Amino acid sequence: MIHLGTKGTLMNIMTRTIAAIGLFGAGPAMTQPNDALITALSQADVIFLGEVHDNPYHHESQAAIIAALDPSAVVFEMLTAGQTETLRGHDIVDAATLDTVLGWSQSGWPTMEIYYPVFQALDDAVPYGAAQPQFVMMQAYQNGAADSLGPVGALYGLDQPLDATTRDQRIELQFLAHCSKLPREMMPNMIAVQRMRDAALADASLTALGQTGGPVVVVTGNGHARNDWGAPSMMRHAASEVAVVSIGHLERGTGDPGLFDYALMTDTIMRDDPCDLIQP
Repeated sequence: MIHLGTKGTLMNIMTRTIAAIGLFGAGPAMTQPNDALITALSQADVIFLGEVHDNPYHHESQAAIIAALDPSAVVFEMLTAGQTETLRGHDIVDAATLDTVLGWSQSGWPTMEIYYPVFQALDDAVPYGAAQPQFVMMQAYQNGAADSLGPVGALYGLDQPLDATTRDQRIELQFLAHCSKLPREMMPNMIAVQRMRDAALADASLTALGQTGGPVVVVTGNGHARNDWGAPSMMRHAASEVAVVSIGHLERGTGDPGLFDYALMTDTIMRDDPCDLIQP
C-alpha cells in the first residue's frame, strides 16, 4: 500500500479545482466535472487523463478524478517500470521524499510539487510505468517505430506505416510544435518516437488491466491521450473489447477539444516562451 496523504486533503483539492473548470465533450456541455462525468468514466476499463505537463491545475484535476474513481491501477507516462517497482510499498509522506525515491528532479519533468497531488490520490492503486529506456528511444528515432518494442509492437500497429495524409499532418504538427526551428527532415524520426511511446503507454495499460482487473487510469500528456492516433487509438486496435475513454486537459483558447471524449478547460499559467529553449 502507498500512503501519500488523506482523502480529506484530496476532497479539498477537488473542491478548489472543480470550481474553475468547464467541461466540454461527448455528452452535454457542463460547467464542472460533476457526478455525471464520474459516472460516465466509471463505465470504462481504461481512462486516459491528458495534461499540459507544467500546468498545476491539470494535475489537481487529475488527482480529483483519480480520487473519485478509486482505480485499481494508475499508469504514468513519466515513470519507468523500475521506478514504479521502487514506489510500491513505500510509505511516502511528502513531495521531497517522493522526489528522492523516484529521482524525479533528475528526470527533466516539471517539479514534483505540482505532480504530488496525483501521487497523493493513488491510495491503494498500483502504480505502473510506461517510460522506456533511452536506448529504446534512440532505436525508434534511428530505425523507426516498427521494431522498437520488439514483437509486441505489431499488436499496436507499429509494423504498419502511416497513411500519407496522416504522415503529412503529423510532420506539420511536429514542425510547428518545435517552433519551426528544427529541420523538417527530423520530423519523421520524432514521429516514430511518439508512436513508440503511444504503444508503450497502451501496452502498460493493458498489462495493468490484466493484472489488477481495472479500472486503470493513465496519466499522460495530451498528445498521447488524443483519440485519433494516440495511445487510446492503439489500445482499441489491440483490444477492441476494452472500453477506453480519453480526457484532455486544455488551457482556455488552446487545443482542440474534439480530439478527446471529454475536454476540461482550465486557466493558463505564466511561463517563459518554450521556443526560446529550442536551438536550431
